[in-house]
Amino acid sequence: FDFSLEIPQVVDLHLKVGKALSAAELKKCRKESEFGKLYHHSLEYCLTRPHSVKEVWDHLVKRRKNRELANRQAVKNRERTKEDQIKYKLRTREQPLYTDADIERVISRLIEKKYLDDARFAEFYVENRFVKKGISKKRLYQELAKKGIEKDLIDQALAKNPRDESEEIQKIIKRKRDKYTRDKLISYLTRQGFDYQQSKDAVLGMDSQN
Repeated sequence: FDFSLEIPQVVDLHLKVGKALSAAELKKCRKESEFGKLYHHSLEYCLTRPHSVKEVWDHLVKRRKNRELANRQAVKNRERTKEDQIKYKLRTREQPLYTDADIERVISRLIEKKYLDDARFAEFYVENRFVKKGISKKRLYQELAKKGIEKDLIDQALAKNPRDESEEIQKIIKRKRDKYTRDKLISYLTRQGFDYQQSKDAVLGMDSQN
């Protein structure tokens, strides 16, 4: 066994039974096979939950680094005895590595097939992030920016799914009121991205209701 291809890849490569392939054509087939595997891995990753483009890029870069480490270990394993290789089921074969260009190609395909969409991801994130626990607009913005979402897309998502800061802050106070003193609760709220005066007023308002 050398490599596997899907039917669309076979068609694109103009392959047919009995066709003799040159060394260059075989190399191209192997590369397409690896691309297919990388694409399907990425597709499965995207289907677990919505992801941003940056998340998929970072995931594939991390996967490549892990593969590089595994390859170095495979080289070391080949120096072990055959008995040890069999006994401990040691990997001795190196896995093919992919380039940044391969990652870009995968991401382009995912965007084309609409499995990746930063605007849709931003809307999903704003709509579902800490709905019951509460979250500040500032923290939502920071988290989305960290995931590589552009400012205009964040603004659109926040406008389409507005969060009432006063309601969000009350959700957090209800969860944390028994864990913190008044001053520490105010500090906690400001660390979560709420305005200091708003946090102070909300906590003092809570005290006046007791």
